[in-house]
Amino acid sequence: MYHCADYKIPWFGNGSWINNRTPGTQAGFKDNDFVVRWADSGAYSSDDVADWSGVHYVKHC
Repeated sequence: MYHCADYKIPWFGNGSWINNRTPGTQAGFKDNDFVVRWADSGAYSSDDVADWSGVHYVKHC
């Protein structure tokens, strides 16, 4: 995920993520209607046990 775009997420359930972009860059986790369900606190941030239920897209800029 290198460009500022909505990326389709093909997985579901629980899993991890890491935002290792430019410091402060925030990622939005969006539903099927492209509405942000939750956002991280900005790079660098991570979650070992994120709930991907309802997340269909990620945009990291």
